[in-house]
Amino acid sequence: MSVTRMRVTANKLLLRIQEAANSTSNVVFVPDLNRRSLAGMMTFHQAMSCLREGKIVGKPSMNEHNHWELRMERYAANRTYSLKVIVECDGARVKKLIVFPQIEEV
Repeated sequence: MSVTRMRVTANKLLLRIQEAANSTSNVVFVPDLNRRSLAGMMTFHQAMSCLREGKIVGKPSMNEHNHWELRMERYAANRTYSLKVIVECDGARVKKLIVFPQIEEV
């Protein structure tokens, strides 16, 4: 039996990510974010807000481990919050979001 990759659009993937981000147990931050802001770093709530309300920038791509790799951005409080997200899927369901946060001044 052969396994084929599912074709998914960025819009459908965004909906699945937002669904999965409603539960923090599905989200893993690398490096770990503290709940309080560190000088110039993104807080936990800002990162979760970016996952729940942000937009996918560019085209999602499949990495060597067959997980979706993409970048999400959200503009708030005169800053652009950018997250590199790796999405582990189990069929059509998002199993885990691995997040690498970055912050950029505008």
